[in-house]
Amino acid sequence: MTSFTKIIEDIRDGDLLEQCSNDFADLISAVTETRKGGAFSLMLKVRPNGERGVAISATIKTTEPKPSIGEAMFFTDGTNLLRRDPRQIDIEDELKRKREQRDEKREIGQ
Repeated sequence: MTSFTKIIEDIRDGDLLEQCSNDFADLISAVTETRKGGAFSLMLKVRPNGERGVAISATIKTTEPKPSIGEAMFFTDGTNLLRRDPRQIDIEDELKRKREQRDEKREIGQ
């Protein structure tokens, strides 16, 4: 009997084996990048073809892990979503206010 690896090499003149190699390499890269699992499967369907022949069709399926999108934090003032907490003093606004107070004191003192 012909070995399984030889049969895989012969399907579509080696194109199936090359596609398997490429898809598997992509899967390994995705798993390494995301640190999540994935899957690779090769399905071979065999059907009769005439008196003494068989036809083999192949389907490759990979399930690559998806990177996490993460979440975003928002505050609300009751109806609107805001990136900053409306109850918290903004440091830039506070520094600006202090500079303006300092400048006013200098103007009054002159």
